[in-house]
Amino acid sequence: MSLVATVVVGCKSGGHGWRRFVPWRSSSDMLISTHSTRTEPTLEPVSVAELQAHCRIDDPENHTELARMIKAARQAIETGHLWRTLINQTCVDKFDAFGDLMGLRWLTVQSVTSITYLDTDGATQTLSTDIYELATFDGVGAIRLKYDQEWPSLYDHEDVVTVTYVAGYGTSPDDVPMPIRQAIMIYANWLYAAREGEGGPFDTLNALLEPYSAWRVM
Repeated sequence: MSLVATVVVGCKSGGHGWRRFVPWRSSSDMLISTHSTRTEPTLEPVSVAELQAHCRIDDPENHTELARMIKAARQAIETGHLWRTLINQTCVDKFDAFGDLMGLRWLTVQSVTSITYLDTDGATQTLSTDIYELATFDGVGAIRLKYDQEWPSLYDHEDVVTVTYVAGYGTSPDDVPMPIRQAIMIYANWLYAAREGEGGPFDTLNALLEPYSAWRVM
């Protein structure tokens, strides 16, 4: 059985540019959620003061704008390159069924908060932790049955299983690897300086981020 589920393909469009990694459903036996949502983190991996010091931005009037650039850079890096959350976030994945292995969309999974499902009467039930456990395959967090357990019967509908979990490196900016934080500062500085200009420091960003990207080899 192949344990690769969240396979990610990298691509560049014409010369230098952002190497974007896009998840897609593989033909493996791991079930992937139909869709996923997540909360915003309570703080950013990089502060405005750090960005100002690192990039020598002496502009005290633009604190709010710099904060927006940091957020935009972090979001672009999370979803466009890494496919992982940085500061811990609550994530919710929806599934149409139970499966032997249920791959979770966001890395790195810290804990599972709950699994709920619709029973055959359409009523919401909370799955007992005696039935399932969290496993990791090639860095992908997955839900699987514990030994000698069975999944309950489900209502015949879409999105009948909801997995709520926490994913990220930790609760502090210091928990995020320095190369990723460096990439956020470089990207945020470019967003601030260039506005809608062309180009960008993408070769540098790709080099910093690629070791942490959710790239799965089939």
